[in-house]
Amino acid sequence: MKKTVSSLALTALVSGFALLPGMAHAYGAAGVVSAPILELPMGVRGEGMGEAFTGIADDVNSVYYNPAGLTALDSVQLELMNIQSFGGVQYENIGLATPTDMLGVNVWSTFALSYTLVNVDDTPLTLEDPSGAFLQTPYSFTAGYSVLTLSYAWQATQAFSVGMTVKAINQKVYTSEGWGVAADLGVMTRQFDGLSAGADLENVGTSPEPNTTLPTELRMGLGYDWENPFTGEQNADKMLFDADLIMPVVPVDQEWELNVGGEYTHDFGKQYGVLRAGYEFPQTVLGAQSSFSVGGGIGTHISGMDLSLDYSWTPYGELGDQQRIALTGTFGAKLRTPAAPKGNYLYPPDNVVAQAGPRSARISWDPQKGKVDGYDIYMSYSPNAKEWTRLNKAPITSTSMTVKNLYAGYKVYFCVSTLAHKSGEVYRESDKSKVVVVTPY
Repeated sequence: MKKTVSSLALTALVSGFALLPGMAHAYGAAGVVSAPILELPMGVRGEGMGEAFTGIADDVNSVYYNPAGLTALDSVQLELMNIQSFGGVQYENIGLATPTDMLGVNVWSTFALSYTLVNVDDTPLTLEDPSGAFLQTPYSFTAGYSVLTLSYAWQATQAFSVGMTVKAINQKVYTSEGWGVAADLGVMTRQFDGLSAGADLENVGTSPEPNTTLPTELRMGLGYDWENPFTGEQNADKMLFDADLIMPVVPVDQEWELNVGGEYTHDFGKQYGVLRAGYEFPQTVLGAQSSFSVGGGIGTHISGMDLSLDYSWTPYGELGDQQRIALTGTFGAKLRTPAAPKGNYLYPPDNVVAQAGPRSARISWDPQKGKVDGYDIYMSYSPNAKEWTRLNKAPITSTSMTVKNLYAGYKVYFCVSTLAHKSGEVYRESDKSKVVVVTPY
C-alpha cells in the first residue's frame, strides 16, 4: 500500500509540473526586476551542490529552496552563515528552525525564521550635469538590503508535506528606501524508496521599487537518498543526489536552468565529514568554470547536540570568487514519527537497534503506536536481499529478541515488521523497518 500511495503522489506531482509552463506565461511578463538579493542562493549546502536542493531539502536551508522540506527536521537547528562575495559585497545570515512537537504542539509541522543582511562597500557618487555629462564627486553613497522571513511547513498527509515562507524585503540605495512583501509556496513527497520530489514557487509579491517586479521563478526538484552506499553499515555513510529544473515566471524571457549536484557523508564515530559538488546548466557568460561549485564540511556528535562547519566555493571568472562558511548546531534530536496508525494501515517499528554479542545479536525496537498484536523479525547476510529469513515462528509480543548461533566476524542484517491479528492464525503485516547491521564477535 505504501508504494501505491507514493506512486500516486509522484504521478500527481509530475502531472502538475506539466501544466505549469502555460500557467507561467499567462502570469509572467518581461520587465525590470528588483531586489537582486532574492536571486542570491542561500545556504552553504545548496550552493556547494550547484544550487540543486529543492528535491531533497531536509534542513534549515529548506527555507530558501523549498519550505515544505522543513518537516524532515526532528530537532531544533540554528545556522550562522557568512558570504564573502566579489565587488566588496558581504552577506550575513542567521536561520532557526524548530519542530512544533518540541514546542508542545502535537502537530507534525515546523516553524522557521531567518534574517539576511547585505552590506555593500561605499560607492563613489556620480552626478549628471545639465549637458548630459557624468561628473565624479568627492562623495560616496551606501547601499544595502535585508530580508526577514517566517516559514511554516506541515506534513499534510503520509505522502505530502506543504510549506510557505513569507518575506519582508527592505532595500536602501543612496537616499531611497523601499519595502516589499513576497511569499514562497512549496510541496514535497519523500515516500518512494529513497526517491523524493519537490516544487517551490518563489517570490510572489510586491516589489520594494516602483515600476518593477520581483524575480519570480518555479523550482522543480528530484532527489535520491542512497543509504550506506559503500560501507553497508547503518548510518555509516550516505549519498544524496538532486536535479533542479528552474523555470522563470517573471520575467518569462529568461533562460531555463538545470542544476545538478551531490553530497557524500561519511561517519567516523563521533565525527563526520562531507563532500559536495554541483554544476549549473547552461553555462554562464563567464564560462564553464563559473557554473561549477564545490564544498564540504566537518562535524561532531556531542551528547544531545551536533555541530558542523561547512564551506563552499564558487568561481566567477574575472569577477572573482564567492566563498561561504556556515556554523550549524542541531539540538535535542528527537525521532519524529507519524501519528498512531489509522484505518487498516500498519506502520513498521521505529528506532530498531542491533547490539553485537559473542556469536549473537540483540535486536530491540520501540513499541508501535496503536493496537498491534506482535512483531516478526527477519535476518539476512546481504543488505540487498530480496528474500529474508523470518526467525520467529509465532508473533513476538515483546520489543526485543536475542539471536544466537551466528557466525563471528560476519555482518548480519536485521529488520522488523508489525503484526495485527486478522482471523484464526492469519495476521496482517506492515512493511519492514529500516535495516540494521551488526557484526557478532
